[in-house]
Amino acid sequence: MQIPVGYYIYIPDSYVKNLEKEFRTVYYLHGGRPGNEARSVFLSSLIHELIMNESVDPALYIFVNGGELSHYNSDEMGSYGEDIFIKELIPHIDATYRTIAKRSGRGLEGFSQGGRGATRYMFKYPELFGTVSAGGGSYMIEKMIQDNKGYEDDPRGVESNVYYVGEGNDTYSLAKKHKESGKETPKLLLWSGAEDPNLSSIREYKSYLDELKIDHEFLLAKEVDHNPFIFYEKLGKNLIDFHQGEINYVH
Repeated sequence: MQIPVGYYIYIPDSYVKNLEKEFRTVYYLHGGRPGNEARSVFLSSLIHELIMNESVDPALYIFVNGGELSHYNSDEMGSYGEDIFIKELIPHIDATYRTIAKRSGRGLEGFSQGGRGATRYMFKYPELFGTVSAGGGSYMIEKMIQDNKGYEDDPRGVESNVYYVGEGNDTYSLAKKHKESGKETPKLLLWSGAEDPNLSSIREYKSYLDELKIDHEFLLAKEVDHNPFIFYEKLGKNLIDFHQGEINYVH
């Protein structure tokens, strides 16, 4: 698109020590708006501490800039965060670094706005991601978008803006469409702090996935609110293990 967009990448020490090895990738979608690749990059220090443990298979973690309307395309705002991520950033990373450039080696993770975005993307692009970890998302807003035929009108803000994000471009509609398609579903983990105000809507979305018979896991951290950093301090190892095919729910 000829638009300069930044990203941060965490590269484990073993990447420069083992020059023959190809590495898994995990793309992290930040919360909040507007997009900024630095919003969640401080998680990399926690990820590094966990990956230094020899029981963890190292991966590249890429921190994505979601655009002006985080993780959506928006003609109104002239910002195309979804297309830049899917069509440009992923191919760029695979061409630039030694990655396992296929579905089985590619994970997706996000929190809050990014948790919603990760869930939409997994159902829109199931061929791209083997594992998806979605935390802290307000699925109440996703249901509202479905009911409003593509318009997001978040009632929680003092100065609420209305955005058109596309009819059917919500986690409820996309999950149903995906289920009907018969395509393979990425392995999904929903996660939340026990004191996160979005927990009730996450549980409602979990029930919806149960109705659709879409397999998924759920991870809850006690005494954690809407904060991915504290969640990672408590249960970050679980999230990292999930993307390598293992998860320990003891906490």
